[in-house]
Amino acid sequence: MLIFIQENDNPLALKKTLHCLHPFANHFRIVPLSTDIATHIVTYLDQYDEPFFLAFRAGDQIKATFFDMLEQWIIDLPNDFAGVMIDHEENNQFPFLWRTKAVKEVPVNQWGFIPFERYVFHKLHSCLKQNWKWQKVKLGDRLSNSRKDPVWMKRSTEWSFIQPFLSQPNHSVILPKPAIVCSNIICNDKRSASSASISLEKIDLNNSHFTDYYI
Repeated sequence: MLIFIQENDNPLALKKTLHCLHPFANHFRIVPLSTDIATHIVTYLDQYDEPFFLAFRAGDQIKATFFDMLEQWIIDLPNDFAGVMIDHEENNQFPFLWRTKAVKEVPVNQWGFIPFERYVFHKLHSCLKQNWKWQKVKLGDRLSNSRKDPVWMKRSTEWSFIQPFLSQPNHSVILPKPAIVCSNIICNDKRSASSASISLEKIDLNNSHFTDYYI
């Protein structure tokens, strides 16, 4: 079975997940994704003939009991369900088990080319919700992620702005302006750091040229 791991800016997070998967490496083909994520997903799936694949985030900690349950999840999954996801109060987690046939049915231009690559799987999940259902399961500690982003990244704020865009069935929907993005801010004056981080966060999401701002 194919396993995609979506990388982030912390190489140690990827190593942690790879370490968890090491005992099962003979049974899976593991593919870390860092850039051109959609292109790589499509390329690998074009050559893939198994009915399901897995997708994790770098930093995910997967216990052996997860794989003990995997076969049963697949057997129990109805034919009109695209996969399985965690039944969790956080709504910014993408599914971990995907039906290959369902993913291949969605044109990549509907989900693959969005401003923030770390949300590619979220967008794909949203597109599949139009015609497919999703099974939710309680995992406990079978699959967990203890990674905490630095406060300055403001991931929760970013998610609140980009989630309406991701939930639309077509990627061409335009977000209301302005939209939150994570720009790099280099401040030469410590006293102005706080105000600078607030005033420069709001830029047009449709402008794909993100640069460092010097103050």
